[in-house]
Amino acid sequence: MATDIPGLSKSQLGDNARALERIREELQILLGLRGDPLGQALTVRDAMRRGLVDSLGRALTGGVTYENYYPIGTGGGGSSPDIDLTPPPTPTGLVVQAGFTQIIVQWDAPTYTQGHGQKQTNVYAVKKAPGDASLPTFDAGVTPQVFVAPGKLTVVSLPSELNTRWHIWITHETVDGVESLTPAGGVNGHNLAGAFPTTGQDITQLLGVLTGQIRESQLYASLAEPIRSIVRRADDAAEDALRSALATHDASRRALAGLLAEAAVRGTSIAQTQVLINQGDAQLAAAISLLQAVVNNPVTGVTATAAALDIVETLASDTADEVVAVANRASLLEANVNTPGTGLLARAAALETVTTAAGSGNGALASRASTLEARVTTPSSTPGDPAYNVTYAALQTEQSARAGLDGAVQALYTVRAEVSSGGRTVVGGFGLAATATASAGPRIDFGVRADQFYVAAPAGAGIPDRFPFVIRTTVTTENGVTIPVGVYMDSAYIVNLSAMWARFGTLIADSIAVGQISAANLTLGDGTVGGDLKSTSFAAGSGVTAGTGWKLTPGGTLYASGAVIYGTVYAYAGVIGGNVIDGTGIQSPGYTAGSTGWRLDTTGLVRAFASAGARVLDMAATGAQPVLKIGAALELLANGDAYFGGRLAIGTVSANGATTASASFPSLPNSAATYSTGAIAFSPAASITGVGGNISAWVSCDIRVAAESTAVDAIRVFAYLYRNGTQVDSSEVFLRSCVFPDPTGAQRVVAAEVTLISPLEPLTGAQVFTIGFGVKFYDNTGTAITPGPTAFTSYLQVVGRANLQEIKV
Repeated sequence: MATDIPGLSKSQLGDNARALERIREELQILLGLRGDPLGQALTVRDAMRRGLVDSLGRALTGGVTYENYYPIGTGGGGSSPDIDLTPPPTPTGLVVQAGFTQIIVQWDAPTYTQGHGQKQTNVYAVKKAPGDASLPTFDAGVTPQVFVAPGKLTVVSLPSELNTRWHIWITHETVDGVESLTPAGGVNGHNLAGAFPTTGQDITQLLGVLTGQIRESQLYASLAEPIRSIVRRADDAAEDALRSALATHDASRRALAGLLAEAAVRGTSIAQTQVLINQGDAQLAAAISLLQAVVNNPVTGVTATAAALDIVETLASDTADEVVAVANRASLLEANVNTPGTGLLARAAALETVTTAAGSGNGALASRASTLEARVTTPSSTPGDPAYNVTYAALQTEQSARAGLDGAVQALYTVRAEVSSGGRTVVGGFGLAATATASAGPRIDFGVRADQFYVAAPAGAGIPDRFPFVIRTTVTTENGVTIPVGVYMDSAYIVNLSAMWARFGTLIADSIAVGQISAANLTLGDGTVGGDLKSTSFAAGSGVTAGTGWKLTPGGTLYASGAVIYGTVYAYAGVIGGNVIDGTGIQSPGYTAGSTGWRLDTTGLVRAFASAGARVLDMAATGAQPVLKIGAALELLANGDAYFGGRLAIGTVSANGATTASASFPSLPNSAATYSTGAIAFSPAASITGVGGNISAWVSCDIRVAAESTAVDAIRVFAYLYRNGTQVDSSEVFLRSCVFPDPTGAQRVVAAEVTLISPLEPLTGAQVFTIGFGVKFYDNTGTAITPGPTAFTSYLQVVGRANLQEIKV
């Protein structure tokens, strides 16, 4: 529904209050917000939906397409059905699934109980950025239409940006341009328990941000820091603290020198030193215990040393800046063996330090570290190289807890391991870190720095030896097989998986929603296609230009550049090479009954017309319409009449069910005879036997007459037709100009065509038709030449057959 126009206050309206309010009322009427609904304005968009105008606002003429309900209009004033304004049903079964760059929208196919049916489904959507928590509502005419699904399509794919929230509604629209009264999608768009479909984030980008954050963390740095430097710094820190505390007094400095000298002595000794120092507002209490045993072999020069050192110190001070209390304890166990003959130095050590500190300025700190180390040093194997080969392994466990006055707290537990061999040193381990600040809030991290991390089944009777989870962080080669960096799982059970790229050997899924599938081979047991299905080479044809490839539409239309079908084809209509097939037959392009083209009906009737109706084969003709017509040569009418323009030869004739005998005339022999006047009959004749109906005979023949007399100047030929011995027709041909083909001029020859037709009379029993001929000769004065002393020989010949051309019954 359109949004109302906000009103203005009286102060804003001023002197133009009445005019402005009237304008607002008129605009509300045009928007359909008040008044008679028939006064609402029709927008170009509404007119397009109703098929009244095109996208440029130009009026559309001719018929309107009503898919599956009405034939496509042909234009030029074709009639259209009445518009049905019945709203379509509200869409059901709306499901929206978000991928990374695609949104899949699905719904149920609509069911119509009235109206002209489905034209399309309209998809409306509003997109929101991740940080935008506002919830849009559907507003007809305002909410953007992002896709139109034509016909009965029930699934579409919408392109999307990454990490975008979608609010989606859909409506059905009829062929009359009427949309559903209520869109599917609810108030704020389709959602599941308030969770709106949101496309996935760029995992590559997420990994970049995540690894950057990890690299900046203290836990990550701590797990990579060499243990030896940590031990050294712990010793240096303890010594520095002791020096600082004792430096406040000369006696303290002398006592410190004694303690340091005592600690530096390498011989068999047992020493214990205790000191208590007070200086101003600071007090230091320290106790150092050293146990050491040394063995020297004067023969081999081998020296073995074992020592145990324990330092305990406490410090409390109160200055103008801060009140501090510190308690430290460090315990060291060490064993060394030095072999001068080989240059071998072996060392094993264990160090444990505990520190607690509290200050009014920095807060509180408690830490504990335990270190184990084993080391072997040998001279370089390269002659002249002063360097030594150092091989060692160290393990340290550290625990610390810190609380600051600024609200920042931290707890850290790490286990580090460091090994060095062949000049290559690696440091790794695992740790647990808990931190909290006033700005970032609390968080807990657990990290592992190792070449391989795995989870395996426990050892025990009946427990399979399985490794369901293995992580490799470096490329390695095992037994000739290169193992790349990655996470390896034997079996995985995942509720929600996001992957930018995935490779599957076999994928088994109950349901798959995708925007696009590329497959070299695709096997389907049963499937439903909502959109067009086409080959990659498909290109639509235009006019007489054939297309390429194939396409199958949801409406059932198949476009193909060729087809080979081995089974039976069932179709209610079609066009092949321009020939149209419908439910009642097949016909040629541009077929017009009685004029052009051909048609074969399913009833077996054949209709063919050419040369604007001059040639006809029409099994559906009635009355005086021709069943068969070949120009002026032959015409058979549906009422039984027939017309021939040439000779007729008949073997048998059926008249009202009666079967005839021979109905052909024999050829006349080339006989030499002298003629004067009169008729000569020839037999056998054509005969027809039957009862009922009427009969007529039509005979046409060519006659040639020759006379061996130069006195003959003209010839008159007579032809007679008899029915049952009674003359029923005659014909006479008079030729004044004779043909003289003989160079001697001794022969006179003429030729003539004679046609005889008997009247239509009732058929009663056997009917015998005979023909006869006569001839007269004339001199150049027109006087008949009679037999006598000037008698001459003449010939009369019927050329070819004198055939019965037509019988009408």
